[in-house]
Amino acid sequence: LHRVDRRQRQMCIRDRYGCIAIAINCAFSSTMEALMIETSGHPMLSGDFMPHGMCYAWEPSILWTSIISDLLIASSYFSIPIAILIFVRKRQISNYRHIYILFAAFIFFCGLTHLFSIFTIFSGYYGYQAILKAATALISFATAVGVYVYLPLAFKLPMPSELLRQQKSAAENELFKQMSMNSPTGLILVNQKFFIEHMNPKACQLFGYSAEEACRLSINDLVPEGSQNMHTAVMQKYVDSPSDAYQMNAGRIVAGIKQDGSDIAIEINLSAGTYHDEKFIFVSVIDREEKIEAENLLRLSLIHI
Repeated sequence: LHRVDRRQRQMCIRDRYGCIAIAINCAFSSTMEALMIETSGHPMLSGDFMPHGMCYAWEPSILWTSIISDLLIASSYFSIPIAILIFVRKRQISNYRHIYILFAAFIFFCGLTHLFSIFTIFSGYYGYQAILKAATALISFATAVGVYVYLPLAFKLPMPSELLRQQKSAAENELFKQMSMNSPTGLILVNQKFFIEHMNPKACQLFGYSAEEACRLSINDLVPEGSQNMHTAVMQKYVDSPSDAYQMNAGRIVAGIKQDGSDIAIEINLSAGTYHDEKFIFVSVIDREEKIEAENLLRLSLIHI
């Protein structure tokens, strides 16, 4: 008796879902006719095939698990392209915009295939499903090709940590530039090969060079010819062991050469440090004559007080 009840139950289920399948087939055929699309002219467009639900005898556990799963997958697939398009619009992306749209289309069509899978549970229009799959395949292939075409470009994108480092470096550059531009003291940044990387306006004024001209000079171009070799040796010693080179780090007075070839007495202070992960020498330069004048003015003002 238990087996008979079970068979009757299964027959009722088959009849119920079979009726749903017939109703869906009729509705789809009527829609196609209303749109003036011939569905019987080619076997591929025919709906005479057996609905997919009949393959598992309309078993409810399989049926509803498949339907709910496909609905959730399709909903997820439809939501992702919306997020991509919102991202493109909010960020106002113009470069390589087509690759974002291609990804959105690929994901959207994947969602359509899952949605149509629900339809073929109750209907035998597998030809339309095959056409949809073919369109999805073409878009998927185009997206895959695009990924590999633009992969080398993606490798050039900075990592988040590298991007933060670049932003920090840019901020430090701007801060250093502002400080040096407004400094009343001449400031020169020299690399390990003793070439000038930066010279602030005060130092440019002292030596008579423009900022662009200064960045093509060696630090030895600011020293008399007879002292250049000794100057290079002393500076190299300072780079190797700055703590031992006190003679170059305590307001030493040396001779400098201006662009026009005239001499200038300058007081220098050196400090070695790391800037952008490279070792540099920071040179401060003071015009000795200007300093003496300032000291004399200060002395006179104190006498009058």
